[in-house]
Amino acid sequence: MSKAMPAMIPVRVEARGQKSVQEVSVPGKPYKIMADTQKEVGGTDTAPTPVAICLASLSSCAQMIAFVIAQAQGITLGEWNITAEGTVANPAMLAEGEAHSGWETIDLHVSVQTDIPGGSEAQKFKEFVALVEQKCPMTGFFRRGVSTYRSEWVNKSL
Repeated sequence: MSKAMPAMIPVRVEARGQKSVQEVSVPGKPYKIMADTQKEVGGTDTAPTPVAICLASLSSCAQMIAFVIAQAQGITLGEWNITAEGTVANPAMLAEGEAHSGWETIDLHVSVQTDIPGGSEAQKFKEFVALVEQKCPMTGFFRRGVSTYRSEWVNKSL
């Protein structure tokens, strides 16, 4: 990595919504992410749930970090197939006053084409995977949690 790169990267998203549907944007960028919840809990089911987006963040982060590392190491990558799945308590089923504890399980299954000979047991591939998992922020979030979480809620009149 270049020494000109910042040690910390600020990340910001902004969101607007009505009822269960939310549109998330990144300031200065043209794209949007939509989120909703299932009809069974009062949503419209028109977009992925926040927990599905969370898992999508894990799979896409692993691929993006692997892409950057592969470029630096001269590894050629081909097609990716990733499945991220997990279990999380249904918030509607928590007892009153009970705080959500987060994910119970996370399983990430990755299949990627590479030019590394020797298949999945090749030492170079194992080292590549270990480095990706070490550098991927989302992997770190899932494995260790967040050391500082701050929340501010503002109640605005209707």
